[in-house]
Amino acid sequence: MISFREILRIIHSGQVFTCKVVTFDKKQQTGGELRDYRAVLLRRDPMHNLRPSTKPELQEYDRQIQRDPNHRVHYTRNIRLVTADGFKTQVIKKIHIPLIVEFNGQKVTP
Repeated sequence: MISFREILRIIHSGQVFTCKVVTFDKKQQTGGELRDYRAVLLRRDPMHNLRPSTKPELQEYDRQIQRDPNHRVHYTRNIRLVTADGFKTQVIKKIHIPLIVEFNGQKVTP
């Protein structure tokens, strides 16, 4: 058994993790499906480019930083999916922490 506090500690450490999450969409009244993810926490890294950023790119980056996704209010995290080989993909998913039912093969306790 693993607690939500321990889950958040592992997610924020930057380690690759596996989880089973129940889907939920309040606006469209859909959900209830169980999804398996192998992922890592999405982090913004402005230094990933090999060339210096142009002025429009810097303005876009500044605009993105100012936008607040309200993760603390909705108790969500954006994750980047990882392949079985350990390579990060471009697929980004948003998960609700309370809807995680299994994390790294361990059942979750509320």
